[in-house]
Amino acid sequence: MAVRKYGAGTVFALGDPWIYNEYIGHRRLPKQFENDKAAADWVKWLLENSK
Repeated sequence: MAVRKYGAGTVFALGDPWIYNEYIGHRRLPKQFENDKAAADWVKWLLENSK
């Protein structure tokens, strides 16, 4: 993930499908990966930083 201010806005880039593929909600990864928590934190950040 990367975030960069650009002009009057913000650009967010996600270079890996971990947030929207089989690694969310299906418990296919070991618990220490915390993909569900990362997804929830990301959505919280998006909501807090949107206008």
